[in-house]
Amino acid sequence: CRWEVETLFRELKTQYELDEFDTSDPDVVKILLYAALLSLLVSRELLDLVTEQADDEIVFPPERWAATFRSHAQLILHELGEYL
Repeated sequence: CRWEVETLFRELKTQYELDEFDTSDPDVVKILLYAALLSLLVSRELLDLVTEQADDEIVFPPERWAATFRSHAQLILHELGEYL
């Protein structure tokens, strides 16, 4: 369990730049933190959906998926908005 928490924080820091907030305003920090957590949640939910639909040979490690999601997030979220 501890390892999962550590990898989760590493993902938040590397993919969602959690440790690079350029502000000292506590309200802005909260907003950016919530945005990072929401992005992580959406990313993991999509990973679960993709994994369920993918062939058994295809494996998406969470950190690789996070990098892919981050680089395509705007397009993915736009398409989801159109779908919903």
